[in-house]
Order: sequence, then structure tokens, then C-alpha cells
Amino acid sequence: MSYPSDLNDQEWGAIRHHFEYENGYGNRRKHSLRIMLNAILYLVKTGCQWRMLPNEFPPWKNVYTYYRHLCLRGTWEATLDELNQVSRQRSGRSALPT
Repeated sequence: MSYPSDLNDQEWGAIRHHFEYENGYGNRRKHSLRIMLNAILYLVKTGCQWRMLPNEFPPWKNVYTYYRHLCLRGTWEATLDELNQVSRQRSGRSALPT
């Protein structure tokens, strides 16, 4: 099932490099990064509780753990900074705010 908060192919391609990293244990992932990110975006968009995440997504504990790791690594800030710079360049402004 698809949700309005899901990333399309172009959006995923633009930010994918921020979310791909080795987990250090050599384990393969059970769930794709894109599905995990779509679950997080669903939570942000709807404001639902972690435990009420729809069954189409991975278990809420897995999604929360991934979200927490992204927060600790500063991935959200790096992604938003890059998207902000790209947006400013497309609109003809300097990449950094004055």
C-alpha cells in the first residue's frame, strides 16, 4: 500500500546517500532503508504513535531504533542542510544564507 508521505523515486535518489551506511556488525538488513524512511515520514506526517504504525511497515521498534540512530548520527540535519542548499541554488540565491 502506498501513502502520500512515501518518497517517490526521484526524492529517494536525491537523499539516499545520507541514509546508506554500514551497521558495523556485518549483518544484512531485514528491511530496506527506503521502507524504514517511509515509515518515519508516515509517523511525522500523521502524528500517530509509534505503536500504531500500520502493519505495512516494519515493526515499530525497528523503525524507532533506526530513527534514533539517524538522530544520533546527525543524518537529519545533514540531509536538510543539503536540500536547503539545493533549493537556494535552484532559486538563484547563494547556497549559504546571508
